[in-house]
Amino acid sequence: MNDGEELSRKAGSKGTI
Repeated sequence: MNDGEELSRKAGSKGTI
């Protein structure tokens, strides 16, 4: 799995990159 993808989803949820 790729943790970066999970972090991206969390960041997108907050509207942050």
